[in-house]
Amino acid sequence: MVATTLQLLDDQGADAPVWRRFGRDGWHTPTAALDNPDGDRLLAVERQAVAAARRARGEAEREESRPACRHCSAPFSDERWEENERAGTTTGCAPAAARPTPRPRPPRRSASAPGGAGPDPASPTGRPLTCGGEFGHPC
Repeated sequence: MVATTLQLLDDQGADAPVWRRFGRDGWHTPTAALDNPDGDRLLAVERQAVAAARRARGEAEREESRPACRHCSAPFSDERWEENERAGTTTGCAPAAARPTPRPRPPRRSASAPGGAGPDPASPTGRPLTCGGEFGHPC
């Protein structure tokens, strides 16, 4: 924002240093008062900040879409991800692939089901011992 007085304009003319720009010291000519020498630097800083935010958002989106091993849930490395994309597969990671595949456990028979083993003698209540899924497995 720039300002002047009518008396200064009458005495010195509009092209003289009679203009005051708020936020700066002294009197200025119209072009100097309207010039924005810091504008290019500020614009460059703003553009760099926008580019950095865009890169960070792209990195976060990429990490969010990163596949994980079907066996151990570990996220794939960049090399493994590229290898799987080239091969068109989504196999597990090397340590998980080297482990033997666990056999599925037979279903548990409940005490009330026909052919059940009856009450669990190790349990003080006589009911089967279970964790209720608290420890990450359905028992």
